[in-house]
Amino acid sequence: MSDTAHNSHGQIASGQIVISLTVLIGLAAFYFLTTPQNYSTGVDSYSYAYRISELTPADTPEVRLFLWIMSMQVLYSVVNWIVPNADPFVVVGISNAIQAALAVVLMERLLSIHLGIARRAAWLTAGLLATSYGFWRFAGAMEVYASAVLISILLVHAGFWAVKGDPERLTKRVIVLGVCGAVGTLAYQPMGIIGALALPVFLLMRVSLRHVFIYYAIAGLVVLAGLIAAYLLDANANAGVAVQSVLDTDGTPVVLPGFRDLAKTFVAFFQNFMSVNWAFAFEPTRQLIDANSETRFTAELFSAGRAGAGYWVFVVTVPVAFGLVISILAVAFRNLNRMQLQPVEAAALVWLLAQFSMLALIIPGGFEAWIPGIVPALLIVAPRVIDPLVQTGRGTLAAALIAVFVVHNWFAGNNLFASSEYSYFHDRGDPLIDLAGPDDLFVIARNWEFERFLNYTGTTPAVIAIHEDEGVVRDRIEATLAKGGTVFLLDEVAAPTPELIGSSLHAVVQDYLVDAERIQLGVSGHAYLVSGPRG
Repeated sequence: MSDTAHNSHGQIASGQIVISLTVLIGLAAFYFLTTPQNYSTGVDSYSYAYRISELTPADTPEVRLFLWIMSMQVLYSVVNWIVPNADPFVVVGISNAIQAALAVVLMERLLSIHLGIARRAAWLTAGLLATSYGFWRFAGAMEVYASAVLISILLVHAGFWAVKGDPERLTKRVIVLGVCGAVGTLAYQPMGIIGALALPVFLLMRVSLRHVFIYYAIAGLVVLAGLIAAYLLDANANAGVAVQSVLDTDGTPVVLPGFRDLAKTFVAFFQNFMSVNWAFAFEPTRQLIDANSETRFTAELFSAGRAGAGYWVFVVTVPVAFGLVISILAVAFRNLNRMQLQPVEAAALVWLLAQFSMLALIIPGGFEAWIPGIVPALLIVAPRVIDPLVQTGRGTLAAALIAVFVVHNWFAGNNLFASSEYSYFHDRGDPLIDLAGPDDLFVIARNWEFERFLNYTGTTPAVIAIHEDEGVVRDRIEATLAKGGTVFLLDEVAAPTPELIGSSLHAVVQDYLVDAERIQLGVSGHAYLVSGPRG
């Protein structure tokens, strides 16, 4: 190679590094600054915050996500040593924003280097990931999803690395890949779809069956060792709870999905690209959502009910996005690349099918669990749709779709929950926190998210009545009153859902409402105070 060619290649590489670093820094700042501050909308936010800031790995009460939780605990300990009393939401938020930005950059690298598509097409595809609602929504949040997407992309990179290079070292690289797949699974259990299915399919189409067996043996041993270690770390270990935790079912019984469940799963997937949060701002759609959901979306409704006029942007952005998608698919179809199914595409299809099956069986409406599924979807879309689009000079259509994503997913998505001012938990919980003392007791029917918020604030014990039998609830109440404490019966207990009416628990609560004092909890409900020892 001539010196001129060598220098030119070096300049291109340097320019690519500068672009990647600029995107990384800019996106990390963007994600952190646009992360919704209304933490009430995150199901596990306060639970994770408590476990990360107050507990050690040995205290972590379950094996689910134990590697991710452990890594965040270590990170928080280091930061807290430098900045005492650091806010765990800020610490984890910065970490996740950086991981999310890195995932976008690595997606571009994956597509341009390993799939060989044009760099512009690779960046446009990475842009679709960067601006998709599910990814953006949790990019800087107290959640595992930024890490999950980054791990997903890293595992795909690792798969390509394992099958390339010196054939004599293939076995060693497959062993390393097995360890990587296992670590990803231990960080976030649904990553087992990649480790147990997608990567083996990729290996099967690229190398020998013997190497697939080697991969499974190594990955299986590492996963088993990790789960045993997590189980032994838990002082209150219970084998049944541990298995349920690993399977990530949250206690949900696995049943064959019906048509409605399948429809919910499809909707949840597409919601990851364009937010449907605007639906919470309208009373008819609120009622429809509640009527077709097992639990009420109280926190989301509370926020969206106070939303500004910005959420109306969906009236324009949804049809525009639909038109752009139709145009993009039309162009791509006319210039369809007739290449055979590639190993990475086969792996991505298996990944998507497994993810869909898992969610349809366990949690059909759970759009958050679909977030890592954006990665395999884009691995298929990039070479089959976006690259042909760019090659025919129509890349502006994809750029326009990204712009629509930005506008829609902010005004009709993240912006609805941007402010902490309308936090459901704070509106409902702050009056309780102001009144309650260390000897008091909160009695909650089923809102375990709210119980975790109260637990995070460290004010006073809470009992979720629906999880306990009649005797336990009565004993807890009596013990509190005997000490001169106050029992706070939340409105959901005093006027329970139909499932509690007529139950023994309902009868217990009614005994204490006779002399109770009613207090208002912000604008979102009320509670009843029962004080003093019962005579």
